Amino acid sequence: MILVELVTHLKMRAYSEDLRAKIIEVYERESPSQRELARRFDVSLNFIVTLLRLYRETGSLAPRPRPGQPPTKLTQAVLEHLEGELEQTPDATLAELRDSVAEHLDIYLGISTVHKALVKLGYRRKKNRFTLSKKRASEFSSPAKSTGVR
Repeated sequence: MILVELVTHLKMRAYSEDLRAKIIEVYERESPSQRELARRFDVSLNFIVTLLRLYRETGSLAPRPRPGQPPTKLTQAVLEHLEGELEQTPDATLAELRDSVAEHLDIYLGISTVHKALVKLGYRRKKNRFTLSKKRASEFSSPAKSTGVR
């Protein structure tokens, strides 16, 4: 019973592209049955069937994106825009930053996502403006800019 609970909590990861390439290589070279491939590589028959179908349809070995989790909206462009915006107006609110991203990049973020982006960039909220954390600020050797952001 404990083993079943442990297994259900583990995240299943896609098989590596290296393994996928080896399976396709053997399949094309030796033409074994799908069941034989599954036994040989110690994977499920369903994986072999799905892999071969995917390879025939797309020519790719890459696993399909996992459903249920949308891709992040925190692209490099968003992070750069937020950093530039904070250099100009270090006292901007999260809502103002969110609106700026929507206006300039046509990407709509939640306030919590904007906050996560600022934390990722190394910014911390100090009274009435955003500043770089001490750790991140020490990476820069130049003196503080007039905006208050290092």
